[in-house]
Amino acid sequence: MSGPAIIHPVLVHLNTLFFHVASLVIHLFPMTFVHISLIPQTMRNTGINLLVVFILLSSAPILQAALPGTTGDRHDQAVLLARKGQLKQAVLQLEKLHHQNPANDSITNDLIVIAGWAHRYEEAKTLFEKKNPDSYPEYVRYAMVNVYRGLKKPETGLQLLQRLLRHHPDNIRWQLRKALLLIDMKRLDQAETLLASIADRAVHIKDFHLTSAYLHESKKKWLAALGDYENGLAFLPNDTLLRRKEILSLNQLRAPSAALHHTDIRSQLLKKPELARLLTGRAAQLLRWSTNAQKDFRETRLFSMKALALQLEALALLTDAPKTQKQQRQIYLDMLISLRNLRRMDNLQTLYTALADQGPMPDYTQQALADSLLTTHQPDRARIIYKKLVDKNPKKYQD
Repeated sequence: MSGPAIIHPVLVHLNTLFFHVASLVIHLFPMTFVHISLIPQTMRNTGINLLVVFILLSSAPILQAALPGTTGDRHDQAVLLARKGQLKQAVLQLEKLHHQNPANDSITNDLIVIAGWAHRYEEAKTLFEKKNPDSYPEYVRYAMVNVYRGLKKPETGLQLLQRLLRHHPDNIRWQLRKALLLIDMKRLDQAETLLASIADRAVHIKDFHLTSAYLHESKKKWLAALGDYENGLAFLPNDTLLRRKEILSLNQLRAPSAALHHTDIRSQLLKKPELARLLTGRAAQLLRWSTNAQKDFRETRLFSMKALALQLEALALLTDAPKTQKQQRQIYLDMLISLRNLRRMDNLQTLYTALADQGPMPDYTQQALADSLLTTHQPDRARIIYKKLVDKNPKKYQD
């Protein structure tokens, strides 16, 4: 029997189905495939699988995005990882895809954006600057505004943002970003004017209150900054970032006791270094009170014991916290005052010696050492330190 006659009936039906599907696709996309009339009749009946293979090969880029494990699938996975906060893994996956597909703009764009999210600013900048900035989609250019801000290049970020605002002058969030850049550049009056112009439309937006507070903090108007955080909380009472900023602002205003009033939620709101700063702020306040109460040693001792306890608690918080060596040293320096007020002179002198081996000692700690030397019957050594302090700042010790 001839070739077509021996084909199994099921295969005949399948081939017929493939033929009709292929005909429809070719009719819809005549420039993509060979016209069906050019295919011999025998191929229509028995060789249609060849046409199907051709169709599959011709549409490979479309199919590739849908098949699991392909470039498109791994690209989607990387973006999903980034949205889940797994930025390091997302960047690594996108870097591999970019290396394999350097001409794929979609992968490049997402790598720039997500590298910025991961604070890998130099990598994002290098990729972005390979092309004309205006050739990128708006979301990539806006992401780069934040990258340049992270690189301490607010001028470059502002230039990029200004071009975006020409097309979208009413974009409130972009206007707020512009205000941040102006504050970074110390153009505070311009930032204040800009914020005033959008206040009515932005009052319900958290970033408006954060930006306004940043402006006031840059002007050292701490009370106004606290008001910004409280205004934001009036509209967004459950916002943890605004609440956290409010607490830190209270500490800046030397009201650490008010800040620590949030004891039930402080550990959830604050990072360990921030909470340690609150504790040491409260300790410093107690030490100031103890100095004023020196005529009554019982009060001095009470305040100083509380201060020392807070300082030790702060140090415990920072034990495993990275990059807090400077903060820890400051706590140890302040502990010298607590030890002096508690008349723990031997402990003070031991701690002072250890700290002095690591760096210069501020004047107030030298005075504490001199006080301890005088108390432990070492007047000659104490006199040398006092003389250096008086020579350095005679007005402070003229009384």
